[in-house]
Amino acid sequence: MSIFNNWFTSNDKTKIAPFYLSILGIGLLVFASILIYFCWVLLPSNDENWVYIMGYKTQIGKESRLTLLVVLSGALGSFIHTATSFSRYIGHDKFYKRWIWWYILRPFIGSALALIFFFVIRGGLFTGNSSDDINFHGILAISSLVGMFSKQATDKLDELFNNLFRTENEQDNTDSLMKED
Repeated sequence: MSIFNNWFTSNDKTKIAPFYLSILGIGLLVFASILIYFCWVLLPSNDENWVYIMGYKTQIGKESRLTLLVVLSGALGSFIHTATSFSRYIGHDKFYKRWIWWYILRPFIGSALALIFFFVIRGGLFTGNSSDDINFHGILAISSLVGMFSKQATDKLDELFNNLFRTENEQDNTDSLMKED
């Protein structure tokens, strides 16, 4: 465990050894493969209530299946952003230790944001009352895009809600980190 202590704690611009970059890159590839596999097996088929996961047959309702697919496609969209950024910074030799948690957390942020957007859309913006009325592929496309552009989406939502709910004597609670962006 001591191998990874310095790997996750550095705040400076220390570069990562090629071995650890390889581990991170392989981890990203494995994660993407798992996401793609589960998206594939969860897509509706002729036998719509049954899913075969790694050879095991299990029953999943349409609504649960749709929710799982939204989470997975949000993570997959975020993975695209993560992998693109990772390869760009590795290619330019500008990948630093302090960004590791950004890369690890980005797909989870994309999943959560896609799920929230799904709840908003499902809660009132769609006229369909059941999962039979919903276009699975349309929802998954939106979820993937929300995951892919999760940084821009959260920035825009922050701006929107700050403007909508502004008070007259609002104090500047902006973090110095946010001012630098």
